[in-house]
Amino acid sequence: MDKLVVLKFAGETIAQGFQVTMQVGDAQARPTIERSATLPADPALANALQLWRSAYQQLDFSGSASNTRAKGKPGQTKHPQDRQQDCRSASQTLIQQFNQWLQSPSFRIVRETWLESLQSDQRIQVMIQTESPELQQLPWHLWDLIDRYGTLEVTIAATNYQSNPIVESHHNHKFVKILAILGDASGIDIQTDRALLAALPQAKVDFLVEPQREDLSETLWAKPIDILFFAGHSSSQGATGRVFINQTESLSLKELRYALKKAIDQGLQLAIFNSCDGLGLAKELSDLQIPLIIVMREPVPDRVAQTFLRFFLSSFSTGASLYESVREARERLQGLEGEFLCASWLPLVVQHPIAQAPTWLSLLGEVDLKTNRRRFSFRSLISRPLLKWIPAAAIATTIATSGLRHLGLFQSIELAGYDTMLQVRSNEPPDDRILVIEVTEEDVQKQKNETRRGSLSDQAFSEIMDKLKPLQPAAIGLDIYRDYAVSKPFPKLATQLKTNPHFVAICRTSDPITKLAAIDPPPEVSSDRLSFSNLVVDSDLTIRRHLLSLAPDPNSNCNADYALSTQLALQYLATKSIHLDFDAAGNWLLGKKKFRGIESHAGGYQGVDAWGHQLLLNYRNYRSPAEVAPRVTLSQVRSGKLKRADVEGKIILIGTTAESFKDSVVTPFRKNSQRIIIPGVIMQAQMTSHLISHVLDDRPFMTTWPVWGDLLWIGLWGLAGTYAGTFRRRLYIGIGIGILYGIVSIACGVMMVTVALWTPWIPALGSIVMGAGTMKAIGAVRSK
Repeated sequence: MDKLVVLKFAGETIAQGFQVTMQVGDAQARPTIERSATLPADPALANALQLWRSAYQQLDFSGSASNTRAKGKPGQTKHPQDRQQDCRSASQTLIQQFNQWLQSPSFRIVRETWLESLQSDQRIQVMIQTESPELQQLPWHLWDLIDRYGTLEVTIAATNYQSNPIVESHHNHKFVKILAILGDASGIDIQTDRALLAALPQAKVDFLVEPQREDLSETLWAKPIDILFFAGHSSSQGATGRVFINQTESLSLKELRYALKKAIDQGLQLAIFNSCDGLGLAKELSDLQIPLIIVMREPVPDRVAQTFLRFFLSSFSTGASLYESVREARERLQGLEGEFLCASWLPLVVQHPIAQAPTWLSLLGEVDLKTNRRRFSFRSLISRPLLKWIPAAAIATTIATSGLRHLGLFQSIELAGYDTMLQVRSNEPPDDRILVIEVTEEDVQKQKNETRRGSLSDQAFSEIMDKLKPLQPAAIGLDIYRDYAVSKPFPKLATQLKTNPHFVAICRTSDPITKLAAIDPPPEVSSDRLSFSNLVVDSDLTIRRHLLSLAPDPNSNCNADYALSTQLALQYLATKSIHLDFDAAGNWLLGKKKFRGIESHAGGYQGVDAWGHQLLLNYRNYRSPAEVAPRVTLSQVRSGKLKRADVEGKIILIGTTAESFKDSVVTPFRKNSQRIIIPGVIMQAQMTSHLISHVLDDRPFMTTWPVWGDLLWIGLWGLAGTYAGTFRRRLYIGIGIGILYGIVSIACGVMMVTVALWTPWIPALGSIVMGAGTMKAIGAVRSK
């Protein structure tokens, strides 16, 4: 600020009048002008103030956006429109009475000195020093003199105070430290406040949500902070304010006196109470010699509090002074006054008389409050001559990293990174639309007296089919090869296999990747109810892709077009009136969903065989990928323990989990550093759930960016790496790379967890290192 105007008021009430001392001088200097004046007793103004306060507190602030953050609001007796009119009329009367009072002849010398000493283009702070609650409640920003100065803001200060040195933070200046207390939020929305604070640049915000008194006190003692923030319910009664820190507990600030004094001693410079009726809170904090306080002088609607906070933080955190930021935010509230009368009257700055207002840069330690000069900056560590080489180095790094990736040099480590990202995702509940009937080792032993050619005898199979038929499943899939006919003693089973429209069997077509031989289908099952069992296996034998369909070998008896999981999903979706269609480009259409198969270069895959129609498999993981769906054993089915609710309208998968048959596959998940291996029938359940969950639940498929998206991502981090390479010292280069590693890892992890997007994590890390190394090499060459 260029100028400081102090108006000291001696007196208690407007009805009695005040002795006034005016001081004018340069900011941060002793005053050069002093004048004495009086303001006469004005009972009419005192009455107008009380009438306005009463009318304002009677306003109807109902609704989620306009609930107030006050407790114990007065009852309302008039129609809302009448209350609005009363408040509008009372505010106009108050403004008129207020300005008439300030034009009193005995106060004229103040006005004349003001006009003579201050220029409209100067940045001016006006400090009202008074102990009178009435003067603190007046709308000083509506004084006609103040309206002439576009950057002027009025603050309130006490007349009784102790000298207090300029407060400086006692902690490292990497970021502004904010303690945000989110108190009782009954009937109001303070999550917007939280989001605004969380989005602040160069700030570390610790949130205490509805804390207990002990926890709040301990935090104030333990952690140095720059800004104390409160949102929730509060109230004032006289000079005492109370904050409702949770739904059952409220405190006056005197009850936190020692903890707050400790926080002030450790560098607390600003307190913001984005809550109602804060003058009592400001009074108590002023007694503790806190430098600056921002409060709302009356009950404040949610939307007004949120709007003020948004514009104040936006201005303050981008370099404007605290006073300018408050003024701008307060003036922006005028746009809400069609709905919330007098919204711009509410914000108020209360400060210690000799305190200097912090700026965002001073809180970061980049500006010294005493001298108002910049301190040493981390940017001085940068070798500025290298900056001009950043674009060329970043482009070269991007091309080199992307080229190496395209050649497949990153593929194995990218797949390992992909597996790690899958592992950290949150658990999902099993899919109860699927029931797995598993043939366990014990079930196999119980069939030893029955004729069988695999894990399931015809007798046991026939019993399963007989028990399932009346329970009306949507689809039945057999994940057991039957390249032989049903034995003669079970003609009923043969008939079911021929006629049951919901039954799907498997065969195996010749596999161009694994070179496995084909296996014929059951002779009783028609081709429209056949499916293939082939899986796409990566070079490390792990299943990461989902094969939906393929063009069968015309020379094979297994002429199925669709995988078992696809057939079962299509049958189930048909019961929901959802049928498979294709667009002009050959993409699959199921309901509103379009399925685009992966190509040979997709995500971390480079040059893989994308035969058939493949997707990246988005595993459903509940403690383990093996727990994708409910399971019952063959013995439980044969003993009649299946209920209609377990089966009706669901997908039934029948397969073996007995280890002796070696029907198992490797997943990307690990437990105790070992790959988790699951039975083949469970993998079929995973894939079936994968399809129906996407169509019916909007559960995302695992996706990748197009090639240009990957290129931009790698280029972005290559650019960041080249910038880190401009630091003069290797230590800071290492720190910069470490920070970038953390950021890119978190970003890739968040995208994997939230939207199932596989981003180039490992190439981005490589691009960072390569960019930094390139800049270091350029620096070394230039220094020779």
